[in-house]
Amino acid sequence: MIAHVIPLRVARIDELDILCDIDRDASRLFERAGLIMTLPNELELAAVERSRWQDCLRSGRTLLAADRSGELVGFAALGVLDGDCGTCLCSAALQPGQNL
Repeated sequence: MIAHVIPLRVARIDELDILCDIDRDASRLFERAGLIMTLPNELELAAVERSRWQDCLRSGRTLLAADRSGELVGFAALGVLDGDCGTCLCSAALQPGQNL
């Protein structure tokens, strides 16, 4: 078994668009599986999600993962709810570099 090191770093507050790009790319996996989600308030949901991720970025609770070339390919955003820490979202690009 070959172990691969995946570099992680704390995301900067100005990297919100990178999180959105990675998540948008990862969402294509659902489409490939035939799950097409059309939400009645999709724009409102996206705004709430971006706000939550921005809070995670501000508090230093977002990690970015890079591939061997250093390209950012995934992230984990951690939030706090009722005093307990939990994952807001964990997302990885399907085809790093294609749409990011």
